[in-house]
Amino acid sequence: MRIKKFIKSWPYGIYYLTGQKKNFRPVSLTLEITHRCNLRCRMCLFYGQEKEISGRFFSEELPLSIWERLIDEVRPWRIAINITGGEPFLRTDLIELVGYIKNKGLVCSINTNGLLAFPEKLEQLMKLGLDRLTFSIDGPAAVHDRIRGERG
Repeated sequence: MRIKKFIKSWPYGIYYLTGQKKNFRPVSLTLEITHRCNLRCRMCLFYGQEKEISGRFFSEELPLSIWERLIDEVRPWRIAINITGGEPFLRTDLIELVGYIKNKGLVCSINTNGLLAFPEKLEQLMKLGLDRLTFSIDGPAAVHDRIRGERG
């Protein structure tokens, strides 16, 4: 289903919530570009509480070209794009994806655990104009490390 067709199907839910007969558009879109992760956080949908999910789930990621088509489709709405995962820095094409989003004039942010956000990658992202970089921090070092399953 194309994104525009999907959005046009929303007004009934919006009407129920707001009492207005108006077609609202989304203001942000979160792209979960990978399910791979370098941590094993307790609260994680994929790994938490002793869960391991199949390798097939991790190996079947959408290629950059599909993400680019999606960006092209939502661009007219001037939507903010949030990139997350798993751990987005495990994707070798993360820099290219951010560059594509920024070249389209859209706001772009990344959520990361920070362990793979090496200075050279951060420098590249800043040069591209990344708008926001969010790091997951769960508390003091000992608490954070216990929850995330690794020091850092």
